[in-house]
Amino acid sequence: MTSDLRKYRAHKDNAKKRNVPFLLSFDEWMDIWQKSGHYQERGNKKGQYCMSRYNDVGSYEVGNVFIQLHSDNIIQAWTGKKHSEVTKEKISQNHVGMLGKSQ
Repeated sequence: MTSDLRKYRAHKDNAKKRNVPFLLSFDEWMDIWQKSGHYQERGNKKGQYCMSRYNDVGSYEVGNVFIQLHSDNIIQAWTGKKHSEVTKEKISQNHVGMLGKSQ
């Protein structure tokens, strides 16, 4: 089993332990990470990146996840801060920009 596949399965297993549906295929998961440009920086330490769900609600699935600094994800969880529609749009546009860079 490749290291990438192990990381994917660990993420999927962790979501299951937290009762969070994980609907991403391995290819979708890798695509999101690769397009973010932060795959090599993923982790749960300061300065590392994680895959987050909008407002920490719903499934891990295409359209409901984005990559952000792990520390920002923790702050959001502690404060219960929700993304505004404007912020969601900015994150979405940033992802569209990243799509163009990888093609």
